[in-house]
Amino acid sequence: MKRTIQLLATAGILAILFAMGLSVLAENSPNFWRVTCYSSTVEGYIQIQPAYIEANNKQAYNGRMNLLTIKPNNSVVETGYFYTGNGLGPNDTTIYSNSRSLPYTSTYVIGNQHYFTWIDADSGIWPQNNQPTE
Repeated sequence: MKRTIQLLATAGILAILFAMGLSVLAENSPNFWRVTCYSSTVEGYIQIQPAYIEANNKQAYNGRMNLLTIKPNNSVVETGYFYTGNGLGPNDTTIYSNSRSLPYTSTYVIGNQHYFTWIDADSGIWPQNNQPTE
């Protein structure tokens, strides 16, 4: 129930922004996500650059996102999580990204869940595990 309320609250806020003709964007660094609404689709995009050190002294190891639309009958259509690649180390300047699209009409409410895995820039420890799968 709590998850449903959180999803609906997020979706409601995003719907208001879309109604105003805005794209939801958090692009102040190379580690960001965005949701863009087109005439018939909505696209979720997530990106990281491991070498970039954020203001909180953190570096992004990977990112994941789940894009969803809520139809007027309250049924939810979602992409499932999609992932960026894992950064190879603290000096990795590669841009890792991924995106997905869903069908969209103006009667749908849009939502997303996005997460970054952060590494403390001073730790000297970098995970060495496999790339996540779709």
